[in-house]
Amino acid sequence: MTITIKRNHWVEEAEDAGTTKKGGTIKPKIIVMHYTAGFTYTGDVYTLSKSDRKVSSHFVLGRKPGQFAQCVALNKRAWHAGPSFHKPSGLSSVNFHSIGIEISNHGYMEKLDGGKWRTWNGKTYETPPGELAPFNEWTKAEEPILGATKSKRAYWEPYTNYQLTMLDAIVSALVKKYPTIKYVATHQEIDTRGWKTDPGPQFPMKRYQKIVESRGETTKEEVELGEMGEPDLSKAEEYFTTATIHLRQQPRWFGECNIVKTCEPESSLWVFPENVYEEFVQCLYLDKEGTLMLGWAPSAYIEEV
Repeated sequence: MTITIKRNHWVEEAEDAGTTKKGGTIKPKIIVMHYTAGFTYTGDVYTLSKSDRKVSSHFVLGRKPGQFAQCVALNKRAWHAGPSFHKPSGLSSVNFHSIGIEISNHGYMEKLDGGKWRTWNGKTYETPPGELAPFNEWTKAEEPILGATKSKRAYWEPYTNYQLTMLDAIVSALVKKYPTIKYVATHQEIDTRGWKTDPGPQFPMKRYQKIVESRGETTKEEVELGEMGEPDLSKAEEYFTTATIHLRQQPRWFGECNIVKTCEPESSLWVFPENVYEEFVQCLYLDKEGTLMLGWAPSAYIEEV
C-alpha cells in the first residue's frame, strides 16, 4: 500500500472525514497510537469527526480493507491525547506536538461465567457485536491498570493484518514527510490520568518504533543477514501465505528498497524454521517463470501446509 501525503497535508488514499474539532498549526514530533474502543469503523469515524464529543484524531483505521479516513490535516492539532506528558521528549500537552492514529479495536472485554463477555462500560454480550473479531481469537493478558479482578478476566481484541500493514505504510510515509517526527508512543504511555490502556498488549509497538528510529536506513546487521550463505535446502518446510506479503532481502518492515517479491495470499513458500530474525523467517519462493528467490517473510502471515 502506498500512502501519498499531498502538499495540503491530506492523504490522497484516505476518505475525507474532515472535522471542525481541531486546533492551530503544529510541527509533529510524535505519532500517538490509540484504539477506538468502538464496535464499528463507521461509528468510530462519526465519533471522531461529526459527534458532539470533544475528541478527534488525524486518522481512523478500520478493521477491513478500504476503511481508512482522515479527519484533521497533518499540520493541524487534533484532540486525541488529552492531559498528557511524553517523557522521552519532555513534551507535555501532546496534542500540540503529535499526529494521532485511532485504530478500530475494542480493546478488552472481561470473560465472565456462562459464556458472557462484559465491555468496559458494563454491557454484556454472548457474541461479538458490530465488526469485532470472534471471541475465540481474543488473547488473555493482564493489565494492572484495570485492577486485580478485572485484569485477570481481560481478553483483548486482535488487530487485523490489514491494520498492521496499513500502519507500516502510514508510519513510513509520515517520517519521510515530516523530519520533525522522532518518536512513536502509546496513549497509555503519555496519559497523565493513569487509566488509559490503548492500544493494549495486542499491539506490536516495537514494529513501529523500528520504522521511526530507522527512518528507512538499513542497519549493518540487516545487510549481513541479507548476505548470508545459502541455507540447507533439506530442512525447508512448505508453508503458504495468509495475506499479501513482501518477500524481503533483509528482515525489516519499513521501506521498499529491499523488496524481492510481492506474494499474493495462498502463495507457496519453502521456509527454513531455524533461520529466524525477530518477526521474520528465511524462505524460498518459486515464481511462475521458474525463478527461485531467497528472502525473508513475516512469520505472522504464513502458515504450515
